[in-house]
Parts: sequence; C-alpha cells; structure tokens
Amino acid sequence: DWKDYVLQSRDWSRTIAAIRGKRRLNLKWEMMLDWLFFAQELRYNRSVVVDALAMWQNKGVIHALRSMDEFAQKEKHMRHVISRFRKRFDLRPAQKTLLLLREYVDRMVDMRLLIRRIKNAGLVN
Repeated sequence: DWKDYVLQSRDWSRTIAAIRGKRRLNLKWEMMLDWLFFAQELRYNRSVVVDALAMWQNKGVIHALRSMDEFAQKEKHMRHVISRFRKRFDLRPAQKTLLLLREYVDRMVDMRLLIRRIKNAGLVN
C-alpha cells in the first residue's frame, strides 16, 4: 500500500542522507589530513633546503678548517722528524765513541762467559 511505500521511502532517504553526511565528513577529514601531511612535507622540505644551503655556504669554511687540521698534523710530524734528525746529527761525534764502547762491552761479556765456562769445566781452580 502507498502509506508503507511513503514511510519506507522516507526511511530510505534518511538513511541515504546519513550515509552521505558520513561520507562528506570522512572526505573533509581526509582533506584535512592531506593538508596536514602536505604542510608537514613543505616544512620538512624547507628545512632540508635550508640545511643544504647552510652546508653549501659553510663548505668553504669547513674545508679550510679541515685542511688547517691536516696541515697542523703534517707540521707536527715534520717537527718531530726534524728534531730526531737534529739529535742524531748532534750526537754524531759521540756515535763513533759509542760504537767503540759497544764493541768493548761485547768483548768483555764474551770474556766473562769464557772464564765462567773454563771455571765450570774445572780447568782453573
């Protein structure tokens, strides 16, 4: 009958309106989330660009500081090498004497060992 049809169509129109309202709300929520993600991405990209620009500008300064450190390390090493050479050069006259003294000490040690072997063999009282 037509009264049931009117009531049923009214209920269907209310249900469809509720579904459309829910969809509209969901779409608005998705649009808000998309806008939020877009804003966050813009903020992130902006910070990446700013960091890249700062690195590009500071590259010369950083390179200069690194090269200064390398230069300082090389200079320190060269000073150490030169000081060792200077010490050896200064001790050059004494080096000949030290070599002769080393030979003398080695002969004395050999002689002591020989005397000890002779004593242990019982050849000398």
